[in-house]
Amino acid sequence: MPDEPPEAIRLMLQSLAGALLPLVCLALGMQLKFKLPREHRLPLAIGLAGKLLLMPLVALALAQVMDLAPAVRAAVVLEAAMPPMITAAALAAMAGLAPELGAALVGYGTLLSCVTLPLWSRVLQAAPG
Repeated sequence: MPDEPPEAIRLMLQSLAGALLPLVCLALGMQLKFKLPREHRLPLAIGLAGKLLLMPLVALALAQVMDLAPAVRAAVVLEAAMPPMITAAALAAMAGLAPELGAALVGYGTLLSCVTLPLWSRVLQAAPG
């Protein structure tokens, strides 16, 4: 495969890539339900707590141990605090791994991150260093 594909192929791939994200968002959005089955509630709570609280906490601890610059530490912690990825949920759904749960993790995670990200920002401002 050449480093640079021919222009016609590159344009076709760009068009396909541009259409992929809206299709994935639509497919996952159609699976999102506000009333989840009971068996998905605990995994949803554990997944969101891990992604929105535990992962940034671990990132903050590691950044402080490694004595990272404040701007780098903020970037690391805020990236760790981002909501679950739509791509991961799409891949899990394509593999048949609880598509409703994946959609719920992305949907609820995005909503909850509107609260948790500003909180992590305040924690970073208050953190020494």
